Amino acid sequence: MHSGCQSIDSGYNVFRMRTEDFFPRIQKDGKVCYGGCQEWYEQQWARWAGCASVAGANEAAFYDARFGGLKPEFSYAQFLARMKEMYHYMAPGVHGFPNPYRFVERFEQYEADHGHVCQGKVYSDWSDWRQAYAFVCQTLQGLNLPVMLVLRHTAPAIQEDTWHWMSLPAVQEEERTFSVSSYAEKETYQAEEIFAPLKGNQVYLLSFAFTE
Repeated sequence: MHSGCQSIDSGYNVFRMRTEDFFPRIQKDGKVCYGGCQEWYEQQWARWAGCASVAGANEAAFYDARFGGLKPEFSYAQFLARMKEMYHYMAPGVHGFPNPYRFVERFEQYEADHGHVCQGKVYSDWSDWRQAYAFVCQTLQGLNLPVMLVLRHTAPAIQEDTWHWMSLPAVQEEERTFSVSSYAEKETYQAEEIFAPLKGNQVYLLSFAFTE
């Protein structure tokens, strides 16, 4: 069971801190949450299957801070309103929201409706875990924020996060790990394990480039 919030650490070098500083923090019940949480929705189906809209709200808040100069700190009510708005763009169907190309399309539409032009990229075909991790590190260095969808995976460590959209705001290169936002908490995984191109593993990485 996810608790929903936890303390935020700051053990990153300069570029990682600068990137992660744009990621949304939400004040809830006296704690700081690391991105949003689908369990905040009122409707049961949204609580079960609303992770794509939460990841989308995380991304939109990041880009507003990165490119629009807005603060990445929110009250619970403020961020829940953002999540509800994004839900209209990424409402899950009977199988949830498992299509990364659909995510790109709907996020681009959301940004267009808010006066921004962006183009999404889906990356899923790599032959070595280092290729995926290099994509993540290079994307973060360029201050673009990947989103990760894990459909199926063999690693026991990530079983609670299968078929799940997560934002990926930070890497720890020396440890070969990366951190994600899932259920408003920071979780850290080994890159070699999660990005291993093994039969049965299905992982997608998304990033968005803004042109205006």
